[in-house]
Amino acid sequence: IVSKAIVERIGAEVVAVETLAEARELLENPQNLFHLALVDIILPDSSEGEAAEYLMQKRIPCIVFTSFYSEDLRKMILDWNVMDYVIKDTPSSLSYLVDIVERVHRNRETKILVVDDSKTSRMHVRSLLTGYQCQVIEASTAKEALDTLEASPDIRLVITDYFMPGMNGVELVQEIRKKFDREQLAIIGIASGVSRGALSAEFIKLGANDFLKKP
Repeated sequence: IVSKAIVERIGAEVVAVETLAEARELLENPQNLFHLALVDIILPDSSEGEAAEYLMQKRIPCIVFTSFYSEDLRKMILDWNVMDYVIKDTPSSLSYLVDIVERVHRNRETKILVVDDSKTSRMHVRSLLTGYQCQVIEASTAKEALDTLEASPDIRLVITDYFMPGMNGVELVQEIRKKFDREQLAIIGIASGVSRGALSAEFIKLGANDFLKKP
């Protein structure tokens, strides 16, 4: 049912297996490349999520779907850094699952620019975004970000820190909006160690789509 729904909605190639052993056999062949895995928690040869753990070890992004749910399971699943999890309890669950797959499929064509003078912060944001199959470009300064946008006008989202040497994040938003409107390019401002209210309003009034407080 899941395979049929994905093929009909997205047209992606789908391979379906019933056991962890079958999944291992597929992945032992280097010619078999998978961009995404949908995995149940309970399989005939793995009853505690071993299949999901194995796929994550293989660096294959996973969406967990299961008919069994508990708070302990939720915490365990999130600790695996899976993309999402879906509970198989209603017919709408299938639609929601395919929605996620479709979004991930589109993300492979989506370029995102992460602007932060902290390499550690950039790496953290990159890891979150690449898990969702997005193309990520990094810039360490506002000037580098503007040069990157000039060279790659197909970037669809900029995530910028506020505190940066030279030009801060709000000033960068102002410069970006001189050339790109909200329909062309979305911007999210981020900052740590500040109250959300004033800086959030400043970012959004000057052209950002949203603001998030780190972490």
